[in-house]
Amino acid sequence: MLAEVTARATEAETWAREAAEAKDSLASFFNQLEVNREWIRCHGIGHIVKAILDAPETAAGVDQIKLRAREAGFKAGYNRCIGHMNVLAQGKYTDEWSGFHGVDTEARLDAAIASFYDMPISSLEKFDEFLDAEDCVDRLRMLYADAEVSEEEEVAGDGKGGAGTSGTK
Repeated sequence: MLAEVTARATEAETWAREAAEAKDSLASFFNQLEVNREWIRCHGIGHIVKAILDAPETAAGVDQIKLRAREAGFKAGYNRCIGHMNVLAQGKYTDEWSGFHGVDTEARLDAAIASFYDMPISSLEKFDEFLDAEDCVDRLRMLYADAEVSEEEEVAGDGKGGAGTSGTK
């Protein structure tokens, strides 16, 4: 009977030790999740948004939309002006001499906007690769390690002993 009690006590101690180790492991995992979440909130999201905004594809898409919007605005303004002049001149003016005669500028603007929203951004492909990995936050930290240092340097000063002053007196 003593051997049976000793075996059960040993089994209970083993189970308790394994439970304590599992609890410590879960606590450590949870703490790491909190640290990762805080880094993503404070740094990661800003870096991802900056990468999207600074992407050459974004700049080209916005430039295309601005160009098409300007064309549509010019054509609409030209046609409105012709409409006002025709009231005074009994319909003598047309848009034949306009550079936008026969051009559907609104459709071109709509196509540019649709193209902008459907365009792939190369920097987002890296993020997709990282998000599939188990250590995605660590990879993002490595990717943006230099950016974080430069932000800290900007806050501290200009790196020339200026301590962040504007240089004017």
